[in-house]
Amino acid sequence: MCLNELGLMAQLLSSSQEQCLWEELIRKSSRGTSAELLQLSQTAERSLQAHHLLSEYGVTLDPSGLTEDQLAFSRWRQSYLDYCDRHQLFDKSSVAQKVCEAVANSEIELPGQLYLIGFDQLSPGLKQLQQVAEDSGALAWKSRFAQLLRVRSDVSRPSTATMK
Repeated sequence: MCLNELGLMAQLLSSSQEQCLWEELIRKSSRGTSAELLQLSQTAERSLQAHHLLSEYGVTLDPSGLTEDQLAFSRWRQSYLDYCDRHQLFDKSSVAQKVCEAVANSEIELPGQLYLIGFDQLSPGLKQLQQVAEDSGALAWKSRFAQLLRVRSDVSRPSTATMK
């Protein structure tokens, strides 16, 4: 994996590390208040999912129109992001961005083939990765079932029969 080449694997949080970190941050922020949660694990899981979507789509929250629950989530998310910044950590929602930055800075080269498979819709981060691959000479095509990128200019587009 290219994150190994960049020395970033130790900084990538696993899913369980992300979950534990969210639980701890939520627990600390609500301890001793009326907002103390009974379903901490489920709240952390849903908050983490929301964070991933917001990160992958580059959405920021404007606190002026948020409900009390949304404000709580916004504070938890900011605590999570601050913690990750302080400890130089990142999660899976930042992987495409890290790879794009590394390719743009010539820290790594794309492999002979790059496949983005199984996406009904590409997030902006994956679209950026697709563009970086195309800029480096990739041929790109999309089928109903998968988004495929080949990073060799000598590879021709497969026939429909081979995409089953």
